[in-house]
Amino acid sequence: MTITEITEFSKKKNKISFENGEFLVVYKGMTDTEATELSEETYAALFKEMVRYAKRRAMNLLIKSDRSVAEIRSKLSEDGHNPEIIAEVLKFLDSYGYLDDRRTAVQIVKSLREQKSIREIRSKLKMRGISDEDAEYAVNTEYPQPQASMNDAGSEGDLSEHEISVMVSKLKRSGMTPEMIHALDRKDRDKLAAKFYRKGFKAENIRKVLDLSEFE
Repeated sequence: MTITEITEFSKKKNKISFENGEFLVVYKGMTDTEATELSEETYAALFKEMVRYAKRRAMNLLIKSDRSVAEIRSKLSEDGHNPEIIAEVLKFLDSYGYLDDRRTAVQIVKSLREQKSIREIRSKLKMRGISDEDAEYAVNTEYPQPQASMNDAGSEGDLSEHEISVMVSKLKRSGMTPEMIHALDRKDRDKLAAKFYRKGFKAENIRKVLDLSEFE
């Protein structure tokens, strides 16, 4: 395989670019930086070694917390691994059941449901690379009401009690009391309402909380 250039990828790694457009990022010292050719056998050995490092990196990420397929792919790409190595690692992780976007989505929803609105949770799932299908599964698992469907994002129906509870909890954590809310002037009350609205809470639920009818 003809090498077009070997450049520094990071303090510990070099990037080998080949004439056919492919590349391989390896640790410094694994190859001669002046080399212009790489045998198929040497490439295969380097590839195998980098797959081993990539698997270890992915497992360390998963030990810390559940990760989506997209997150693992992104992390490995940031580390310089080429698409073929990433595909090998994802195949390995999937074969052992280490990757499960639905399971990850459910864990995300569980961890956020007492802190965030449904809209915020859906946004978080999207940011973490969870597909709409898996996100809908997770939301409907934790919020079994039909109104929680991802295909009807504007209709939360029976989730009002949950939204109200989350808003009250947020206010209490910020040190707000019913007396303090009652003392707010129209401008400050509107600002607080707008803040909740931007986070995805329904206007009618915000009104109930700020009117103190649901603030216990």
